[in-house]
Amino acid sequence: MSIWIVWALSYGYYTQTWPKTKALIYESSMTSNSVDPESTNNYYQVQLRYQYQVKNVRYSNKHIYLTDIPLLTEEQASDLVKYYSVGTVHDVYFNENSPDNSVLKTGVSSVLILFAAPTLLFLGIGLSAKRR
Repeated sequence: MSIWIVWALSYGYYTQTWPKTKALIYESSMTSNSVDPESTNNYYQVQLRYQYQVKNVRYSNKHIYLTDIPLLTEEQASDLVKYYSVGTVHDVYFNENSPDNSVLKTGVSSVLILFAAPTLLFLGIGLSAKRR
């Protein structure tokens, strides 16, 4: 888990160097990830699809951030669905070496940072204790 988090953080920051073009949103919805529909602690995931073109080749993708984590509140997910509504055009950032790899937002999502902080803290404590 900690190796994945380090990879996700570093690769997420790497997206900030990607060039951009325009993308058309053609699918936008949200789903609940709860196993108990009666629960008040539901988390939501945004389902997006967008299309963009690089060097006369069309691509389609679904990522807001490179490492989307489906643990949004209903309000957060609803706001994203409204912002990325079907038919709207947004900047999309793509990897020049692999244009099919793209994101609507560069950097790292705040949800990933919230997960990463305690994981990296415990990893650091564990490594520190191992050295003693």
